[in-house]
Amino acid sequence: MAESEAELADAQAQADTASARRNEIADELDRLRRRIDELEEDLAAAEREGAHADRARRLASRLAEQGRRAVERARERLAQLP
Repeated sequence: MAESEAELADAQAQADTASARRNEIADELDRLRRRIDELEEDLAAAEREGAHADRARRLASRLAEQGRRAVERARERLAQLP
């Protein structure tokens, strides 16, 4: 009888340990899923910022080119003055 009681207690302890481990893993998985969601949101924001910066860069490049052309035209006109 005492031996079967000891086996039962050991089996219960193993089941409790396994259950606690399962709960820890499930909690960690939930934390990781939330972190993945946060990172995906951060990535989407970074991609939007990158697209915005690229549009701003293209606009600045066009404006700089227009400025260079305007300076060149002004120099040509100055060169044609008597």
